[in-house]
This record gives sequence, C-alpha cells and structure tokens, in this order.
Amino acid sequence: MKPRNDKKSKNSEDDNQILPIIEYHHLTTLDLTEAHLDYIELFLLDTKMRLSNNVYLVVIYQALRRVTEKFTRNATRINGEKLYRLSLLGKYRIPKYVKEYFPHTEILNY
Repeated sequence: MKPRNDKKSKNSEDDNQILPIIEYHHLTTLDLTEAHLDYIELFLLDTKMRLSNNVYLVVIYQALRRVTEKFTRNATRINGEKLYRLSLLGKYRIPKYVKEYFPHTEILNY
C-alpha cells in the first residue's frame, strides 16, 4: 500500500489536532499486514481514531515496533490498550516490553 497523499508535515502536528476524530464503533478485526506505516499509525493514534474496546489487530511486528517508537510512544498506547487480541507476524518470541505496552491484550505470534 502507498503512503497517504494528504499527510501533512510532521512539524504540523498541532494543525492535525483540529481535525475531527474518526470513530469505528463496529470495527472488530483489522488486518494491516500489507499496509504502509502511515495507515498503521493512523489507526493507532488516539488523536486520529477512536476504536472500540474489542479490536483484533493483525500486523507485522517490525512495522508496529516502528510506529510505536519501540513500544514507548504514548499517543499510540491509548488505542493500543483497546485491543483485545494482537497477532504479530515475523516475531518468534514476544518481548516483555511488548506485553507491558499492551497489558490487557492477548498477544499471538506467527
């Protein structure tokens, strides 16, 4: 998948704050294995999306690691805490810090 064309400069994050938050109340499964990093970030940023508390996310481990800034980024942690299940592709052992970043999530690896 290609990056979003409407993406603003990283320096204009304050401008993005005034845009409405997209809500996905009925979204239960989200497969982002072939998505560009921009889309993974879009779904995990709490300033862009509001997810329900029962989302199952399938994503490539390295992409998730990058978007969450090595599982330290607070802005992606909020929506990340709403995941009930997370499938990580390409990782054989789930590090402790990943489990701490997603404390209420069942984490699977493939």
